[in-house]
Amino acid sequence: MADIMPDSNLKERLRGRFVGQNLHHVQTPSIVLDLAKLEVNCGRMLEATRRLDLLWRVHIKTHKTTELTRIQVGDKLNTPVSIMTSTVAEAEGILPLLKEYQAKGRNVNVLLAFPLFPSAAVRLSRLSSELGPGTVAVMIDHPDQLSSASAIARAPDSHPPLVFLKIDAGYGRAGVVPSSTACAELIDAVLAAELAGSCVFHGVYCHAGHSYGLRKDWEAMHYLAAEFAGLHGVASYIRDRSPGHPLVLSVGATPTATTIQHPTFSGAASSGADAPTREVETLFAELKVAGFQLEVHAGV
Repeated sequence: MADIMPDSNLKERLRGRFVGQNLHHVQTPSIVLDLAKLEVNCGRMLEATRRLDLLWRVHIKTHKTTELTRIQVGDKLNTPVSIMTSTVAEAEGILPLLKEYQAKGRNVNVLLAFPLFPSAAVRLSRLSSELGPGTVAVMIDHPDQLSSASAIARAPDSHPPLVFLKIDAGYGRAGVVPSSTACAELIDAVLAAELAGSCVFHGVYCHAGHSYGLRKDWEAMHYLAAEFAGLHGVASYIRDRSPGHPLVLSVGATPTATTIQHPTFSGAASSGADAPTREVETLFAELKVAGFQLEVHAGV
């Protein structure tokens, strides 16, 4: 039951059909969510990111609803609202909620989770004109995609999009390989596009999709460390080309992102933590001292 559905009456029709029904009367296949568990899970991520001073980006691709987005970002908080979507339609659907949060003084940003494609430029430019500067972000993993970023920037009343360089963290689905010639050429192309006013080089992003095969508690923490370490190398190269450039390092799949809830995680290397936790805490400290902002994101 989502605000972003195109039929404004559909929500009420769904309520009339399902509210008060016994689960045994619900046709299959249907998805049934335990709201209490969902609120606890989202609350744990919000608490962990606050405690560790990390930025938090939520993915709405699974549910596509305003109601659950409110829970993911913390409806009563004043922290930034960073959203990730798999389609432009999802981004357009969440526009009223983003405007609501802007009216309450919260910074908002919506990121299209797949490398930018030409047909998305017009619709993303409309979102940019509705929300203002710094509110639309895109993924880039090939220099040719920068022409679409430029199209967003040139559109009437639009603004240059924020650009995340998409890095392949070993999953092999998308992104450029760190330390490769292609990666170096892409970095130079994005910096040149930024200088031309076509985009804002916002950060580097990776997704350890291969971590979903892990089953033991906290085992994915090694992957979390590898994600941040890999992005650190890329970000350091960017800083060599553009000294002092502000950058966000964004990492995560659900297995890696949720490891920040480890009970001994304090955000600073502590003697009471186990070796994997100390490794990540030390890395966090080093990256923050270097002036990078750290962001985690999750897809489920």
